[in-house]
Amino acid sequence: MSKPFSIGNIHSSNSGAGVDELQLMQKLFKNIPGVIFQFQLFDDSTFCFSYISNGVGLIFGISSEEVMADASILFAKIHPEDKSKLFLARNESINNLSNITVDLRFLLEDDLVKWININSTPERLQNCYLWNGYIREITAEKEKEFLVEKSERRYRDIVERSLNAFIIGKEGEVIDANPAAIEMFGYDSIEDIKQAKRQDIIDENDERYIALRRQRQSLGKVNGEITGIRRNGERFPCFLSSTQFADSEGKFLTMNFYIDLSQIAKAEEKLAKSQELLTQAEAIAHIGSSEIDYKTGKFFWSDEFYRIHGLEPNSCEPTPEMSESFLHPDEKYKIALFNDAPQKKLENLSFDSKIIRADGMEREVSSFWKLVYDIDGNPAKMYGVVQDITEKKQLETALKLSEEQFRGAFEYSAIGIAIADNTKKLRVVNDTLCNMLGFEREELLQLKFTQLTHPEDLKLDLRNLKDLEEGKRSFYKMEKRYFHKDGSTIWVLLIVSMIKNKEGKAHQFVAQIENITQRKEQETVLQKLNEELALRANELMDSNKELERFAYIVSHDLQEPLRMVTSFLQLIEKKYGHQLDDKAREYISYAVGGAKRMKDLILDMLEFSRVSSSIIKYEQVDLLKTVEEVKLNLLPHIQNDNATIIVGNLPKIKCIRSQMFQLMQNLIGNALKYKHRDREAIVEISSIEHDTEWEIKISDNGIGIDAKYFEKIFVIFQRLHTKSDYSGTGIGLAICKKIVDRHYGRIWVESELGKGSSFIFAIPKE
Repeated sequence: MSKPFSIGNIHSSNSGAGVDELQLMQKLFKNIPGVIFQFQLFDDSTFCFSYISNGVGLIFGISSEEVMADASILFAKIHPEDKSKLFLARNESINNLSNITVDLRFLLEDDLVKWININSTPERLQNCYLWNGYIREITAEKEKEFLVEKSERRYRDIVERSLNAFIIGKEGEVIDANPAAIEMFGYDSIEDIKQAKRQDIIDENDERYIALRRQRQSLGKVNGEITGIRRNGERFPCFLSSTQFADSEGKFLTMNFYIDLSQIAKAEEKLAKSQELLTQAEAIAHIGSSEIDYKTGKFFWSDEFYRIHGLEPNSCEPTPEMSESFLHPDEKYKIALFNDAPQKKLENLSFDSKIIRADGMEREVSSFWKLVYDIDGNPAKMYGVVQDITEKKQLETALKLSEEQFRGAFEYSAIGIAIADNTKKLRVVNDTLCNMLGFEREELLQLKFTQLTHPEDLKLDLRNLKDLEEGKRSFYKMEKRYFHKDGSTIWVLLIVSMIKNKEGKAHQFVAQIENITQRKEQETVLQKLNEELALRANELMDSNKELERFAYIVSHDLQEPLRMVTSFLQLIEKKYGHQLDDKAREYISYAVGGAKRMKDLILDMLEFSRVSSSIIKYEQVDLLKTVEEVKLNLLPHIQNDNATIIVGNLPKIKCIRSQMFQLMQNLIGNALKYKHRDREAIVEISSIEHDTEWEIKISDNGIGIDAKYFEKIFVIFQRLHTKSDYSGTGIGLAICKKIVDRHYGRIWVESELGKGSSFIFAIPKE
């Protein structure tokens, strides 16, 4: 359940400056990609977004106003399988005041699934937990992860099943190998072969290998015969197909395929499989290879080269004109660079360029080319590799934009931000903090934060900082006082986190500082108001008790004179009845009847007062058993009128047992009392379960009620019929309403004159 709330209730003051800061923050976050939010979970389990930026519309198709009005519409879109993940993260955050970092799926229209990442920082306020956070869409990233995982599984499956030896090397170390390699080189397991060095499995002094290695450094991949070494020292001829590329750390990895040439027959089969594996490896790495033979004029493209250009492998014969046709119009000048390379005797050529694929999609690629010349200096061949770098370029652009946005968010943040070194001296501050403390930036940067802190708060602040340095916590939060330049004191909410250096030691501290001076003043005022309110509430409670006691005493004491009046009238009739005429006896009958009705009215008033004065004891009550007890009480009426009571499935509810019995008896009794004189009474009792409440209905086929009296009948002493037609005091339904109100429920009537009525009441489940 959510409740509306405004971000201004938390961090902004009622002053003009506070509103400006709030508006500035909202404008700042308005166009930031993703969603900036504040979420509150109150102690009564209600919740709301006190602020959420307009980015929520771009991701979820819901306006920020809608989400702030009703947070549940956003939570309803969480994938059912991910809801528990969010609740677990939230509970952990509450228990430890730790950040929430979680990836979730959201179900949108047309079964569209979007992945989002939530990252938020909690804080405990007076009556709630508050999370300040950021939501960003990571659907594309997740899809890439799934594709990478799929590719890696495919790669592993290919490698594991391959009949050829496959080894991945890094700086002369074996970091991975397949079963065929373990068998070929005579090792026992993958862990065993990982202990081997490059010189343990191949002859590094073999001139053929030295030449291949040199060639691989320039071309990226090579093929050729070398000498292998088994673990037992046996040397054997083998064929090496090796590709070299840089990993994310800039270190070179080599993918090496080995064929044991000591078994020529098997070597041919393995060579074919090796080529297939190499093709698969190129596909996994998204690197296409190409070869130009200047002697024959023929082009060669690998399968992945075709795919990078939006073509099916071998779907057409590659030509220079075809290669040029893929270049973006803005990149056509690079054709001359490519064509002039042989004339300029260049050995290497590399550049990035934009291409338009065969399917019309625009991509960015990075090309590396190696030219080989014959002994006469004429160009013989050109080898090249092409890699699609579109996503890399997009990430670089996004990173640059993110850095610019962060800088803007830092400088114009609505809260003060400072970075201090491990000597506690301020190194970086934003304008907000300068304005908050009344210093110029240059003045603040000459100070340590200890010089600004109130002495009474410094000890706790330094103890928290020490815990942070010792790794006992990831951040700390506290309320403290700072000195303004003019000598005054301001209250702030401080959140501090730590940046470590390469050695894992404390390097810098990042502080977020929010001015809460006005809030602290308001808390003081609010505390006084709460104390006064509690006093008034106690006085009101005492007053109510006195009123209830007065009503009970008055109602009880009024019965004694009525009994006396009735008794003496009956004695007069008994003793002097033979002397009285019919008119006198009729008057006595009227007086006795009036006294009896007055007694009934007093008894009903007692019942009405007991509803409020009775001790509240809620317990689980089976309504089915309650109705059966009511039927026993009303059995004479049921039998005399030949009435039918139909009882459906009724729930167990938490209520005050005695009052629920009285409520059911009053409603069923009324259904029997106001029966239609032309038909036997039928009363049906049923229930409907809703999400938060039970709805109980008592329907009859009696005389019915005119719609204009629907509200009037629940008012005390209101009667719709004369005493001669139907007895009663007009208090019964007022008692029913009072009982339902005391259970935080609702009661109403549905009726049609002459056809019957349905009295319905709804009681909350908890």
